[in-house]
Amino acid sequence: PNPAQEYITIESESKIDELKLYDISGKLISDNSYNSIHKATIRLNNVIPGVYFVHVVSNNISSTKRIIVK
Repeated sequence: PNPAQEYITIESESKIDELKLYDISGKLISDNSYNSIHKATIRLNNVIPGVYFVHVVSNNISSTKRIIVK
């Protein structure tokens, strides 16, 4: 869900290799590497409310999406 409160889940038809969370200033908040999974979750327990960017790498293709944490 967006806005998110407790966690975000990313699902992909392609296998997810990397999932990173950045704050609005570009500071890396979370950096996760995976061994080819199709669904990944980032817990937001220690993340303060605000705007963040989720960067996903899947099959050498990267995508960045904006999320709001409540």
